[in-house]
Amino acid sequence: MVDHTRAMMCQLLGFIMLLPRMVLGGLWDGMQPGTVSFKQLGLCASGQPAYFGVIEPAELVQPDKMFVETMGGAICFNRASCNTHELRLWTDVDIFLSESFLRLSPPMIEFLKSGAAVPLQQLSGLVDGGIYFPSSFSAEHPWFGMRGLWAFMCTADIFVGKHNATYEPVYVPGPGPLKTCNEAISGNGANYAGCQNRTNSGMPCLPWPDTPNDYNYCRNRDGGRSRIWCRVSSPLYHDRPDYDYCDAVTETPESTTVYHHGGLNHALLLGAAKQALPNLTLISTYGSSGGGVAATAWASLIADTWTESKVVALADGALHTFPGTSLFDYFWEKAPYGAGPLGQATPQYDVTTPDFDWREVDALAKELKSHEG
Repeated sequence: MVDHTRAMMCQLLGFIMLLPRMVLGGLWDGMQPGTVSFKQLGLCASGQPAYFGVIEPAELVQPDKMFVETMGGAICFNRASCNTHELRLWTDVDIFLSESFLRLSPPMIEFLKSGAAVPLQQLSGLVDGGIYFPSSFSAEHPWFGMRGLWAFMCTADIFVGKHNATYEPVYVPGPGPLKTCNEAISGNGANYAGCQNRTNSGMPCLPWPDTPNDYNYCRNRDGGRSRIWCRVSSPLYHDRPDYDYCDAVTETPESTTVYHHGGLNHALLLGAAKQALPNLTLISTYGSSGGGVAATAWASLIADTWTESKVVALADGALHTFPGTSLFDYFWEKAPYGAGPLGQATPQYDVTTPDFDWREVDALAKELKSHEG
């Protein structure tokens, strides 16, 4: 296991040398107390740059310990799922910051991506209720005085992917009277009066509550969105409506290339952390939902990287996304970046990532039990 780890770390260090904006002198070099700085590393699923946060505590009282928080974890495995509005949020940093509950302005997004040091208190207020940042730990908190990493999962693969995937569209026309409908569309579709009633991901549209003459057809009546859309049942929260985008008949949907590089990104991040803090005695990994699965799944590989360190994995609210559930059974069957029957035979990057049968209820337990590091 040790020889395998040395080989893996050599590969990681080689990859790190190729990264254009990586801070090789040490992730925490020059950090001010009580701040977080976002640094570029790898790609999001959209192909845009991915970022992670480096956290310096206000008072460094545990210099030999570190925590890693993973956020996000929505997976996608075809064009429909990767373009559905609710899952698309987790494929791109800019989309998430601008279109999720955060609703940050473009200048604020660019400021965060600039690498500037942001006071933890200020950022915690900015993202209150959505992201857990250690801005005001009491001395009794187990993470008090630790350095940390905040890993936003924008690769739609819970930090296990190592591939590019090209997803072809599967066009599903609406059942409206297409011969009598005007499917002409221009610009953002504010003038569209056609009869499409399924989204470009194939989801059926819900009736409009305020304009019954529009039935459940896709519209962009006030031009408030970038393209025509309709109300749909949320794929994650079935008790409330959401929205998704549509294509007119005259449009030809394009294939979608998705960069499932989460395994690569996380491996490189841990490799850089190993360079900066080689002698840690405790590493705590934490995540919620899919982030909780990632935190748990990576625990043994983290232990292989820091062979003298204790590793604690915390999963919050992640039971619905644990291996052995119907979601991960589907993940195994469909994901081209997974280990299942549709998995790509040749990885794009030769890095070690969590790899086990996600259909087994005790998959994570078996992985941890078999760990020799």
